[in-house]
Amino acid sequence: MELATHHREVYQTWNDKVKEIKPLTEKLTQAKLAQPEVNAVIPSHARQAIFYAIRGELLLLCMAHEYESLVPLSHYCQLVEHWYLAGHFPCGWIGEVPEDMEGAFEVGKLAVL
Repeated sequence: MELATHHREVYQTWNDKVKEIKPLTEKLTQAKLAQPEVNAVIPSHARQAIFYAIRGELLLLCMAHEYESLVPLSHYCQLVEHWYLAGHFPCGWIGEVPEDMEGAFEVGKLAVL
């Protein structure tokens, strides 16, 4: 929202950037989910949903970095990115998380695989 509101011209490039980055995040997600140690812990009925969730999150992280010089990374992006770079998949929350997510990281913990 901040990019669209305060950097309208740059925001116009969003879809072009998504078209460029999305295939890369899709390929990376497929490769990571195909690893035997990851595949073993994901129930087969949940694989497609997990694939789309991870691909979407990776795409948004990449987009956040693409425009980071204009809009600083959120605390959420930094937290989730840490776990992805450490080789884990964020997979939910332990504890209650407020709907507005403000201050949510003090309330609950991010669960990871």
